[in-house]
Amino acid sequence: MLLFKEITLFLWLSIVVHYSLYGQMALNYSGPYKAGKYEGMAEFGYKLLDGDTIFDGPFQMQHANLKDLLSKQDLYFYFEGAFQNNVPDGPWRFQFGEFTIDDAEVLEVIDYYYKVKTNGIYHETSGNILEGTPHGRWTQTTQHIRESQVQETLFKSTIDFDRGVPQKSFSIQNERMTLMGRFLRDGLAHDVWELYSADEPGVIESWHFSEGSLDKILVKKNDFTVTLEVYNDGIENPQIINLDERYLEIIKLNQRLTGDNRVEIKGKLNSLLVENAKHYRKIDDLLSKLGKSRFMPEFKVKVNYNSLNNNELNQLDSIKAYYTESKKISEALLKSTQLNILKMSDNEAFFLLSVVDELSGKHLSLLEEVTRLYDRNILSFVPREHISSILWQHDAISTEIGVTYEFVDSVITRSYKGPNAEAYQFEKDDIEGIYELAKYVAGSMESIQTQLNEKLTNEQRQTQLMMLEEGLIAEMTALNDLVDSLREKITGEPQSTLVAVKRAATNELSEYSSMNDLAKKPDRARWLTSCFDQMQDLSEKISMLQVQMDAIKVLYTDQVWNPFTATVMNEQVKRHITGAYREILVPYLFNELNNALSCNNTPQLISLLENTHKRMLALREEDTGKLERKLKREVDPLAIMQLFNIQTDNKVVKP
Repeated sequence: MLLFKEITLFLWLSIVVHYSLYGQMALNYSGPYKAGKYEGMAEFGYKLLDGDTIFDGPFQMQHANLKDLLSKQDLYFYFEGAFQNNVPDGPWRFQFGEFTIDDAEVLEVIDYYYKVKTNGIYHETSGNILEGTPHGRWTQTTQHIRESQVQETLFKSTIDFDRGVPQKSFSIQNERMTLMGRFLRDGLAHDVWELYSADEPGVIESWHFSEGSLDKILVKKNDFTVTLEVYNDGIENPQIINLDERYLEIIKLNQRLTGDNRVEIKGKLNSLLVENAKHYRKIDDLLSKLGKSRFMPEFKVKVNYNSLNNNELNQLDSIKAYYTESKKISEALLKSTQLNILKMSDNEAFFLLSVVDELSGKHLSLLEEVTRLYDRNILSFVPREHISSILWQHDAISTEIGVTYEFVDSVITRSYKGPNAEAYQFEKDDIEGIYELAKYVAGSMESIQTQLNEKLTNEQRQTQLMMLEEGLIAEMTALNDLVDSLREKITGEPQSTLVAVKRAATNELSEYSSMNDLAKKPDRARWLTSCFDQMQDLSEKISMLQVQMDAIKVLYTDQVWNPFTATVMNEQVKRHITGAYREILVPYLFNELNNALSCNNTPQLISLLENTHKRMLALREEDTGKLERKLKREVDPLAIMQLFNIQTDNKVVKP
């Protein structure tokens, strides 16, 4: 009986050993290798799992090319570290060099080796990685090399981490400035961050943080110090974000909108943080190409969250649409060879083009800035009561637009009022006021375009229509090519949905070709060209749907320790939210895309896809207990969107 048990145990161990040797056999590679944009010689340990290469063990990769060095410039790199089951782990070192030699450089021969002195920039990053995140002290150093000697240190940062979270004190410096500050254990900026300059004594700029909240900024101006209050009265609705360029822009805009002191925040302190982040992002991009990592450090800060309501979201989407269309009209009119020739002999054409130029220089600049702030998700973190008057850099906004221009030998000053000018109200100093302005500018641009088109002769109009139709066909071809390319890269329902985009575009083009009223064709051609361009944007977003759905699944999955099985298990959180998203909203989106897509609702569907994904990302961090209770019996997708606070309306008028 004992012998039988021993034989059984031996056979079981043999199976396990066989699997470890052949199912995940430890292998080694030495030879040429490419990781993202880096190509060189590599040596590393790995194993195969279901046909995939899993890095496991020491890793080394380098590139140095003498021929490049002698002829122009050598882009040198050297990476050294280790992986554990495809995750970087242990000590790592990254070296980057951009080296050249002087034209008159003389090669030396020492012990049968050629030796040459190099010039250039050398950067080294080193530290320890724990399960894909920086852990312990990391240093970044950039040096200027002259004749193979360190001429000066251009940049250096020293930061301590605990599993990717910055800790304790840190220092970042370049050749002119040094920044010193510290973090709390959760990575929140804390205490006074001080910036020193080699050009003057003492602290030139200091940021005063309190558990992530920036209370004030002190800036040295000549012989006195200016204080800029930021969140000195506290934050009513705090939200934690990364301390990055977007955060600095939030602070700058917040200070402009709320502060009496108009001293500009120069951002010298932040420039060091941006440079530091650039170096870490470089390493993060590389490690992400090789295995699984979360290397990018996140400096955390608190900002006041001012949620955009549905009305504001609707208006901002419309502002963006009006701005895009107005800009296209403006560029087409101002660059038109025919109109620029016509204006030399036609005073009215010169006047109207001067109005377009004025609208572009002032009004469109404001709309562009608001659109940019909206796209970067900055407006949600600033008060908006006086935003239009603060962002508008000219005289009071008015429906009357004055222009001065030279025609023949005379200087002429005239005023222009757009159609239905009396219907617009610009006195509202908020998003609604900017929305009114955007609508007025779009109406004025379209009216001017119509007037200028009528001035062109029939022959010119025919030529213009031919050019418009050439552009229309080119846009249609680009759309078809893009859809075909995207369909090759994806599978499943998004792949078949892309066919619906081509079908909708074909139907719109067929309807255009059957038009008999030639006078309406130019406007229709422009509208369709813009539509097909938007459909390309929509196609890109459709191709990302599956990736976004997978990302949402991962985001709403927590790893929970199961004491009964002594294992870490995946557990779905906020099931009512993810269930409503997966079982109701996603099928609704696919149905709309497959069966209801047209030029009329393309912008709406783009916004719907964007806003749905944004809200799913945001809801993960919000208190949603009340919302989840309401979702238990709700099956209407429109009602769910309303509960999720997803903006759904974006009206587009068909010409």
